[in-house]
Amino acid sequence: DTPERACANLASLAEEVYKDDEKAEELYEKALKHNPTYSKGLVNFALFQQRRKKPEYAKDLYLRAIQANSDDILALFNFAVLLHTEFQNFNMAESYYMRVLRLDPKHATALGNLAVLLHTSYGENDKAEVFYKAALDADPNNPDHALNYAQFLKEIGEEPLADAFLVTASKLAAHL
Repeated sequence: DTPERACANLASLAEEVYKDDEKAEELYEKALKHNPTYSKGLVNFALFQQRRKKPEYAKDLYLRAIQANSDDILALFNFAVLLHTEFQNFNMAESYYMRVLRLDPKHATALGNLAVLLHTSYGENDKAEVFYKAALDADPNNPDHALNYAQFLKEIGEEPLADAFLVTASKLAAHL
C-alpha cells in the first residue's frame, strides 16, 4: 500500500466507523500531502466535505481530481451531481454528465440524472424521455429509474403508463 492510499483508507475508517470527522479530515489531508494528485483520495475527501455541508471545498477537490485524471468517472459524475444539486449550475452539470457518458455510455445513474435535469430544469421532455429510457435499459432492476420515469410520465399526462412504472418501481424496491 502507498502512504496516500493507507491514509485515505484510515480517513474513511475514522469517519465511517469511529465517527471522528476531525481525525478523518486530518488523515485525508495527510494522504494528499503524500500525493496531491491522488484522484481517489481527492474524490473521497470531496464526498466527505459534501457530507459536512462544505460544497465549495468539495468543488475544489473534485476539480483537482479531474485535473489529475480527466477520465476519472467517479470524479466527473460526483462533480456533475454537486453542480446539479448544490450549485444549480445546470449547463455545467449537463456537460459533466455528458463527459461521464462519453466514457461509459451505459452509466445508468448519469443517464437518469441527466434525464431529470433535462426535464425539470429545461423542460426538454423529448430529450429527457430518451435518457429516462436509456437509464432503464442500462439498469432495469433499479427502482429509482422506474420511479423517476413514472413521475416524468405523470407530469406529461401519461397517467396509465406512469401507473405501470410506479408498480414496477414498487416491485423492484421490494426485492432490494
